[in-house]
Amino acid sequence: LALPIVRDHHEADLSSRIQVELGKIYQYRGDDLQAMELFNEAIEAAETIENYRLIGTSYSLIGNIYRVLGAYDEALESIIKAKSNYQLANFEEGEAWVSYSLGRLYRGLGIYEEAEASFNESLIMYNSLAEVGGDSTGIALCLDQLGLLYIAKKMPHMAIPFFRRSLDIYTGNNSFYGISNAWKNLGKAEFAQGNYSEARSLLNNSLNYKYRAKDALGIPGIYDFLGLVLIAEDHW
Repeated sequence: LALPIVRDHHEADLSSRIQVELGKIYQYRGDDLQAMELFNEAIEAAETIENYRLIGTSYSLIGNIYRVLGAYDEALESIIKAKSNYQLANFEEGEAWVSYSLGRLYRGLGIYEEAEASFNESLIMYNSLAEVGGDSTGIALCLDQLGLLYIAKKMPHMAIPFFRRSLDIYTGNNSFYGISNAWKNLGKAEFAQGNYSEARSLLNNSLNYKYRAKDALGIPGIYDFLGLVLIAEDHW
């Protein structure tokens, strides 16, 4: 009931914020079309009051949906719009996140040099933010992606230091979700090198933290990966 009321009263700022939050709920539920409709409505409302930060957030969320759907041209267009609006808002954390998102997009397309440049650009910004009291999670996320990039480039041994550094950050932040992913990524690196016993041990560590984080979506993926390891070890 809240959304029609704020629309009637032309409360563009509150309306756009509600639309973004509702869009996130629909996205979580898997209704991407409804989510994007709400994000676009949020953009329209935010443009009337020149809330560039909220416009950037909306474009960033739209870009992520397109990326997951494999619509890379549309994803790139949305992410670039997000970046330009974050720059207008002087919102460095948003710019860092957009560079991170661009890196993931380029990695998905197999454009590894551009991906590495984007991740490193994001990492520099997140390091700068952390130095003035910002959250270090962004640093860990970039390290994760740089490690995954080396696995994609068939250099898994180069990935391990990145994953170890991110594991230290997640541990310091007591982030069970982050810790579980760092262990999973270390398992991927060992698996890619044929170190199946070590990979299995690391994945079991990940599984333990997935349960502690109550990551219902991530737990099945670890079991699937453990199955691949057992097959590789000829444990049918």
